[in-house]
Amino acid sequence: MKYVHPPQLILLRYAAPDDSNRAWHSPFLEAISQARSRAQSHLELPDHSVVREVQDELEKFHAKAIGIGNLLGTWDADCFIVESVKKLVGRVGRAGMTGSLWADPAKAHLAEIVRHILQLAPALPGSSGTVSEKVWRLLAFLKKEHHENFSGIIFARERATAYVLAAVIRCHPLTQSLFQCASCVGWSSNRNKKSGIC
Repeated sequence: MKYVHPPQLILLRYAAPDDSNRAWHSPFLEAISQARSRAQSHLELPDHSVVREVQDELEKFHAKAIGIGNLLGTWDADCFIVESVKKLVGRVGRAGMTGSLWADPAKAHLAEIVRHILQLAPALPGSSGTVSEKVWRLLAFLKKEHHENFSGIIFARERATAYVLAAVIRCHPLTQSLFQCASCVGWSSNRNKKSGIC
């Protein structure tokens, strides 16, 4: 351990988030709800398994967005929604040329249904939404401690949370342009897990 500097562990205290599914609204969450309604009305598709897969993906996406909103705040949930849709639409577009996993009919239909959410994206960089007390404490700490040689690792339990926190630290007005950050996640051991929107 001659050349290793032990990390300084810092405990940030915050009030526990309300675990109840409290009501909050955002145009991005509303757009997912509308996409779910549109998916249910697309019963004219010949392959009902495609419709079912799209509906299931939208249900999971909606639930994940609400969970992130309750844990991290509405600003974070909006960020998660927009970035997930951008990634899906981009992957499906590239897959049409390469014939990859993303070139299946369900993913193409899903991308078509949620594509309109990107038209709301210019509203994202503002701070009209809120972050939870937990995220606010983290952002305030990072801003206060920032200096030229500052570095650190933030651990999160879920892949989506790690992804959103990296985006929030990069984009939130309090820490924007201060840090270079990215999410680094381990691979799941579940090989049967399907690649979806989130």
